Amino acid sequence: MKNSKPVENFGSDIMNKRLDVMRIVSKSFKLNFKCDNCKDNTYNVFIQKIHPKYFLYATELYIAYELFFRDLADFAMIKNRKVDIINFLQDSVENNYTLSDSLTKQNFTVKDDHIYTYINNYEMDLINFGEFIIDNFKVHTSLSYMFFTNLRTNEQYVYYGD
Repeated sequence: MKNSKPVENFGSDIMNKRLDVMRIVSKSFKLNFKCDNCKDNTYNVFIQKIHPKYFLYATELYIAYELFFRDLADFAMIKNRKVDIINFLQDSVENNYTLSDSLTKQNFTVKDDHIYTYINNYEMDLINFGEFIIDNFKVHTSLSYMFFTNLRTNEQYVYYGD
């Protein structure tokens, strides 16, 4: 028994490898807003993948970004119509008192559980916390960043909100 490994370490390599890949999930949420003359006053949020190191369940990703979702619904309610997410973010950046927020049209690449891009001329390798689709946008999340791809036009945007 001298050479046996302690029980606590058994399988730790497998566990660490499992935490380095995205977990596919299939969870939908409806985001409602009040609209007087709308046929559809909901945004459908479809969470596709989560990084289990940061979120064990799809609901945790939704709760982590609840402020974004609530602000989008409030903005749509003020406009009394469904709004494009990029227009909502542009308005937020222009009319928000948080000086560090920004939205740029910028290309990025997602591979496995990483997001690769250049920010301020620095190559960035960010962990992809989770992915969801809302309207015609696929959104990848990372610490302080949200990466948007328009599924119709393939235009990409990076939103920084700290």
